[in-house]
Amino acid sequence: MARLARDASRDIRELSAHYLRQHRPDATARLTGSVAAALTAADDPRTRWRSAPTPYPELASLGFRWIKLHRYWFACSTALD
Repeated sequence: MARLARDASRDIRELSAHYLRQHRPDATARLTGSVAAALTAADDPRTRWRSAPTPYPELASLGFRWIKLHRYWFACSTALD
């Protein structure tokens, strides 16, 4: 089962709070939905991953799998903590 890294959880909370301060509850809802979809995609063997986000090909060297959902890029690692 996929899970969020501690840093990712913090970043999502901070971005959500930023959207709420900007009176953008719709953006918060899209972010929440994107995170849920990314967690589902991480467990789906049919997910088509990329080696790096399109605008940042240099990130391929980090060894993550990447997926774009809505406007957000998510990285996935198969390493166990």
